[in-house]
Amino acid sequence: MTNSQGYRGYITSRPIRGQETPHQVQNMVAREYCRRNGHLYLLSATEYSIPNCFMMLAELLNSLDECQGIVLYSQFLLPQKRTARLRVYEQLITAGAELHAALENTAIRTKADITAFEDTISIVNALPAAPMGGQYDKTIESAEFEAFKLAVL
Repeated sequence: MTNSQGYRGYITSRPIRGQETPHQVQNMVAREYCRRNGHLYLLSATEYSIPNCFMMLAELLNSLDECQGIVLYSQFLLPQKRTARLRVYEQLITAGAELHAALENTAIRTKADITAFEDTISIVNALPAAPMGGQYDKTIESAEFEAFKLAVL
């Protein structure tokens, strides 16, 4: 375990799952997560907007001796390739550090935590292949609901 106190934030300039989130909002979410969990929040590193660039994440991983771990705005800031994510987890665990995802309210503290963390990513990544892309069209009303509206109105 590291001797330094606090968790370094990690935010991005890229869209996350198709949504752009201002840096200020990402920092507020990470800061509030740390406050709720009794962690000291350290200034965030901001990833470059270049697609598939993880230079700032690499820098954070190389300086784990200066903090207790990393608080991601979202676990979907990690590399898309599972093998790359597993390398990140291994580096954190080897350093005795933790990885937290503020938006999803989850963390990796030990190797045993990796499965649940990865399950969430796998499920979300599989949604586009699900019927209707994992989305439900709320504008199409069922015949039962239409009949209910006519009866009530």
